[in-house]
Amino acid sequence: MKTRPLRRKAIVTWLISAGSPKWFLLAAAVLVVGGAWLFFGVLEDVISHDPLVDADVFAYHLLQSLRTPVMDRVMIAVTELGDAQVLLPVILVALAWFLGWRLWLTAGYWLAAIGVAEVLAKVLKVALHRPRPGAFYGGIEQFSFPSGHATMSVVVYGFLAFLLCRNTGAGLRKAVIALTVMLVGLVMFSRLYLGAHWLSDVLGGSSFGVAWIAALAIAYEYQSHELLRPGKFAGLMLATVIIAGGVHIASGYDADRLRYAPQPTLAPTSRQNADAVGALHGGETVGNHQPGAAFFQTLQRLLGGPLRMTCRAPGRLRRAATAGQCQPSQRSAFTSSENAGDGCRRLG
Repeated sequence: MKTRPLRRKAIVTWLISAGSPKWFLLAAAVLVVGGAWLFFGVLEDVISHDPLVDADVFAYHLLQSLRTPVMDRVMIAVTELGDAQVLLPVILVALAWFLGWRLWLTAGYWLAAIGVAEVLAKVLKVALHRPRPGAFYGGIEQFSFPSGHATMSVVVYGFLAFLLCRNTGAGLRKAVIALTVMLVGLVMFSRLYLGAHWLSDVLGGSSFGVAWIAALAIAYEYQSHELLRPGKFAGLMLATVIIAGGVHIASGYDADRLRYAPQPTLAPTSRQNADAVGALHGGETVGNHQPGAAFFQTLQRLLGGPLRMTCRAPGRLRRAATAGQCQPSQRSAFTSSENAGDGCRRLG
């Protein structure tokens, strides 16, 4: 079936015609504008070290202080659903379906959605060189902005959801939207919970992904008359996610459990990580500290005034703190901005 021509008169005629999906187009346009506005706003804050970086540190310390072994296991499994080992099978199976049913235009849009998002994420990582909160990866993936998991999860799962929701019943549409929002939202949260990204990384990646697939959806809605057979395609995609996700979790969980193990300190193991933490603190590096103490130090910075803190450390470290005899490597866990060089304050 022929596609509509990409001419201004034809586009305007379609937009004002009775058959055009005006509510869908309005919602998609809002997502394009809102997503682009948020993305460029976050990008500007990251480049200029605006106050958003304080929120990054605050969110990081808050979530690290709330980690538990049970939630760690759940979040590691969730974050693996956004890994390339799961997304790549989903991409290839969907592409094979499109080509097998001769859905050439859909296949082209699918490749454009994935390709542009992947290239932009990599280019920004290389251009900004923004390190992650910790040393999780090597090579280009050691850089943090934007979050590749957030970007690609929104684009892959989000564009699939759009395709599945076209020309389908209300029941399937609601189920697809609910599952997609839940899956993508959990993947995004898992990146923050595990300390793999700053908050601005996830916001930047997800906002670009939303704007990009909304723009593609408008163009696809105008051009495409292809029938997707959404019922069978939804079953195939769900089976692909379950199988690929199950295999990846079973084979990669142990390695990821070590990768994302809670870090008792932000003390960097490399100069690059030191620079990352220092940059987010306005040039001030952060030494070894307990997550709770770091949380209050960040809160103190946001409030703009000193907080009176007492030492709270288990066992021998607490006794040493009470006696005012912290070791040099332990001092920064018990300091405030009033007296950053004195180590622990003697209680009482």
